[in-house]
Amino acid sequence: MFYRMLSLALLILPATAFSHINSAIIEQQNLHQQEQQKARQKSLATSGKAVQGSVTVTDNNTGEFIDTEGCLKIKAIQLENRSDLPFWLPLQRIADRGINHCLNTANVRHLVRLLENRVMKAGYITSRISVPEQQAGSGTLRLRIDAGRVGQLALSAGSSDNIYLNAAFPLRSGDLLDLRAVEQGLENMQRVPHTDVAIRLAPGIQPGSSDITIKRQQSRGWRTAFWLDDAGSRYTGRYQGGAAFYLDNPTTLNDLFYFSLGRTLKYKKERGSRNYAVWYSVPYGYWLLDFYASENRYNQPLTDELAGYYYSGKSHNLSVQLSRLLHRDASQKTTLSAQINKRRYRYFLSDTELELQQKEITNLQLTLAHRRYIQDNVLDATISLQRNVSWFGNRPTTEMLYNGYHRAGRLMTFDLQAWLPFQLAGARMSYQPRFLLQASPDKLITQDQFSIGSRWSVRGFDGEASLTGNSGWFLSNTVNLDLPRWQQQLYAGVDYGQIVSRADNSEAGKHMAGGVIGVRGELWSFGYDLFAGAPIYKPENFPTDRITLGFSARWTW
Repeated sequence: MFYRMLSLALLILPATAFSHINSAIIEQQNLHQQEQQKARQKSLATSGKAVQGSVTVTDNNTGEFIDTEGCLKIKAIQLENRSDLPFWLPLQRIADRGINHCLNTANVRHLVRLLENRVMKAGYITSRISVPEQQAGSGTLRLRIDAGRVGQLALSAGSSDNIYLNAAFPLRSGDLLDLRAVEQGLENMQRVPHTDVAIRLAPGIQPGSSDITIKRQQSRGWRTAFWLDDAGSRYTGRYQGGAAFYLDNPTTLNDLFYFSLGRTLKYKKERGSRNYAVWYSVPYGYWLLDFYASENRYNQPLTDELAGYYYSGKSHNLSVQLSRLLHRDASQKTTLSAQINKRRYRYFLSDTELELQQKEITNLQLTLAHRRYIQDNVLDATISLQRNVSWFGNRPTTEMLYNGYHRAGRLMTFDLQAWLPFQLAGARMSYQPRFLLQASPDKLITQDQFSIGSRWSVRGFDGEASLTGNSGWFLSNTVNLDLPRWQQQLYAGVDYGQIVSRADNSEAGKHMAGGVIGVRGELWSFGYDLFAGAPIYKPENFPTDRITLGFSARWTW
């Protein structure tokens, strides 16, 4: 009975009524565990090699039509087999540039070149424009589209044959040969580590067709990874370690799988954290399906009147995401994703569950992601919309019933990142800005609130406390100096963040800024990151160390 009343008080009554339990520390621990889970999921996921090809063609506006007096003018231009190429290509508009110009060999060649350039820039690199026999004196120019198509799609002799090509390539025999579809298939295959892929096009048996031959070698089908860092909390143990086991292409579908586990190094019943996770990802042409499941537990001791007891939390997360590439060309690609995320949170006082603190939430998230290549620069922009849904056992939490937290939990996230390389006095450098914004009209539960003041947001703070709210943003600025001789990179950064709408509606403590310097690098299979940070500006009485030192290390094999 005592524990039931205590759990109700933790949610409904003011914190001053239970001064022996620091609810701010508990809520901070919830945020800290969630941030760590997101960081682990991002660092453990395998990122494949991006494939972005280009076709060098003459610009459409170069060259001129050659006209002479008294010549036969072009009155109309007909494009035969126009339906063989996508409707969005402005081929007729380009062809109509030749109207009212002389019908001579030079102008016809120029017009054919303009059309072929546009077709090839769109990725249809084996399609051609030909000139059929003309009806003399009619003033109508007939041009024929000879669409290049896929002949056979096959592995070359001696290739590793543990692959299902039809799942990797969004192409079939007889389809238009689209360079972007070839790139997509190549990207799907190269996402598998320890895999080398080369593609060769050769004339096919049928006229206008091209055979696609893939040479593929996969040297290994599994990996291991081990890591160590000091990203934990002083209440649960700062030093953490873990391991992951990967399977690469286990079903011949270019799929990836890992199982990971981690914990604080000095784990005790009353103090410590541990986690488990499973991830599976499989592509199919332009589609990508991801499964992720995790369990996180933490224990932290209580003080004062409840000394000898400990507070613990357990969270389960299950998410399924389906992504579809909407568009790609030589300089950009756009992807749309839909994700269903099921979360369950449980809390305990020693061995007794605080049932009123349980949370079971299902949310739906839609994400539009765009990547743009501008010469050597890379720009990534992502916008996400999320809200709670009444699926899979979702039920209102006690916070929603008694503390005014909105059941819909609507929020929007906008993430803009860039990688901008440059040289200064002969040194290779780069600038990496990131702007992250969350906006919500609702009062959000702790796990959905926006927080700043950690190594994953506004750097320079120890992460034991943070500013949180329903809406907020931060801007991080990092300048990198490459040291290729030592396989290292020096970096320095200054970050600024603001909470726009605090969950408690207070005006205190909405801004913070911090700075960081560090070095990261790789030596054989060992990667590391060492850094030191300090606050530049923080709210009055905000608890944090004057200087924060941190590290992370990872070994893969």
